[in-house]
Amino acid sequence: MGVLTNFFVANAEDAEALAASEAPFDEFFNAKSHGLDATQLGMLYPITSFSAYSSNFMADNAPMLYEGGTIAIQLVPSELVISLCQIPDMGLPSVAKQWAGTDGFKNGSWTDETVEEALKNFVEVCREALGEGKAVMMYFS
Repeated sequence: MGVLTNFFVANAEDAEALAASEAPFDEFFNAKSHGLDATQLGMLYPITSFSAYSSNFMADNAPMLYEGGTIAIQLVPSELVISLCQIPDMGLPSVAKQWAGTDGFKNGSWTDETVEEALKNFVEVCREALGEGKAVMMYFS
């Protein structure tokens, strides 16, 4: 695929408009991904939901909403969005520490602090989406 660049909040049916937009960062609520990918998000879900880990979590629960040219947009599963929104702010450092210990962060430049910052950023996006009744999408380019 490509490099994950951002998370966007929009209606799922707006994925094509998001992909076609000349200024998506101005038109849609978004936040930098900090390098998070679908594998790492799949490893986050069991921590936040107390579910068993599934290597296919994102593939099974997150359809591609748009693929064309150099852009792909994948839905972030609502199960993950909701589970993250239920965590109080004071619980985020503990979740981040557990998440930082998963295989998704072992081979890279991630530190406990950068994982926590990425989690807080992602939770902000999820809360915005839930509050607006919209979806969270991963935007690849």
